[in-house]
Amino acid sequence: MKNIKIYLAFVVLLGSFISVSAQTLKRVGFTASTVRLTNIDFPTLQAAHDAASAGDTIQIYPGTQTSLPTYSATFTKRIILISSGYLYNTYNTATNEISNTGLQSLSGGISSVQIILSSGSSGTCFYGVNSLNVSVNTAISDSINNIIVSRSNATIQVGANSNVLNNWLITQCYGVSINQGAPSNTSFSGNRSLTNWRIENCIFQSSFGYITLFQSPVGISSLLFLNCNFNNIQTALSNQSVVFQNCILEYPSNTYYSGTANTIYVNNITNTSKLNNPIFTNPGSANNIFDVNIGGTGNVVFLGYPNNTSGTTILNSPDARFKLSTSGVNPAKNAGIIPGTTTPTDCGAYGGTNPYRESGIPAVPAFYRFNSPSPTATGTSYPVTFSVRSNN
Repeated sequence: MKNIKIYLAFVVLLGSFISVSAQTLKRVGFTASTVRLTNIDFPTLQAAHDAASAGDTIQIYPGTQTSLPTYSATFTKRIILISSGYLYNTYNTATNEISNTGLQSLSGGISSVQIILSSGSSGTCFYGVNSLNVSVNTAISDSINNIIVSRSNATIQVGANSNVLNNWLITQCYGVSINQGAPSNTSFSGNRSLTNWRIENCIFQSSFGYITLFQSPVGISSLLFLNCNFNNIQTALSNQSVVFQNCILEYPSNTYYSGTANTIYVNNITNTSKLNNPIFTNPGSANNIFDVNIGGTGNVVFLGYPNNTSGTTILNSPDARFKLSTSGVNPAKNAGIIPGTTTPTDCGAYGGTNPYRESGIPAVPAFYRFNSPSPTATGTSYPVTFSVRSNN
C-alpha cells in the first residue's frame, strides 16, 4: 500500500509542473513509515539532491515541536523543493502568538533550510519552505537565473560579490529579507547585476525583513516591488532602477530610503511626510498617500498590527494581522492600480491579482487521506478512497 500511495502522490505532484518528463519525487525527513524506500527516501537533503536529476522534486518534512530538523545543501542542478509551509495549527508559546488554524498540512516545524545556489541551479523553485535562507555561491562566474521563491519564510542573501542574477520571482512570502551588500573586495570588477526581479505580495516584517541593494560596480535594473508590506524597517538602496507600486511603507521615526535617485514610487501608502521625501520628489513618482497612521495607536490600515490583542487574547495570526482593516475609512483600500490597467486594487500583500495566503502552504496538489478496506487485496476488486487538496 505504501508504494501505491507514493505513486499516486507522485503523479499528482508532477501535474503541477510544466515539464513532467523523467521527473521523480524524493523525500527527506519522512517519518510516517519506518521502512525507507530505495530511491525515494534519503537521510539528508544533500543526498537527495545528489541522487536527483535536473527538474526532480524533493519534499522536506517537518519534525516535532521539540526536535525541529535542519536541512542544508548546495544545489548544482534545477530542483523543485517543496515543504509544508509555516504558522499553522500550533500555538507558539515562545512568541505568544497564535497561528492559522483549520488548515490542512503536516504537524511540527522546521528549524532552518540553508541552500547555496551554484552553477547549474538556474530554474530552481522553492514552495512552502519555512526558515529558508537562499544564498549564491559568490566564487562562481555563472549566471543563476529564473529562480522562484513562493509561499516561504525566506531570507535571500545574493552575496556581496554575486554575479548575474536575472528573472527572479519572490511571491507570497512572509518575513522576507533581501540582502546584496557592498562588494567585500574593493577591487572587485565583475558583473554583479540583478535584473528583472519581481517581488510581489510579500510581507517584510519588523525584526525579520530588510532590503540592502548596492549598485557598484554594475548595478540593478528592472526590480518591481508590487503589493508588498514594509513594516517598521529601514531600507538601503544605492541609485537603483527600482519601482515600488501598491506597497504599504512604514518607516521608523520618519527615516527614508538612502540613495534612491532612480527609484520610482507609484500608488503607495506611507506614514512619512512629503518633506524632503524621495517618495514624493523622485521623478516619475506619483499618486502616493502620505502621513498615514500605519503602526501607531489608532492604526487605520491593518486588521491587527501592531496591537494584536484583546486583553490577554491574541486576535490574529502573525501574517493575518496584516489584512486590511474593514472598520472606518481605510486609505489603503483601492488605492493601488493593477499594472498595465486602470483597475484599482488594495495596497499591501493582500491586494492585487496574487494575494498573500496565510501559512505558506504550497499550492501543490498533495494527498492528505488514503483509506483501504484492508492492507492486502482479497479479490480482483479492491476499492480505495483518497482525498487531494491543492491549497490554492
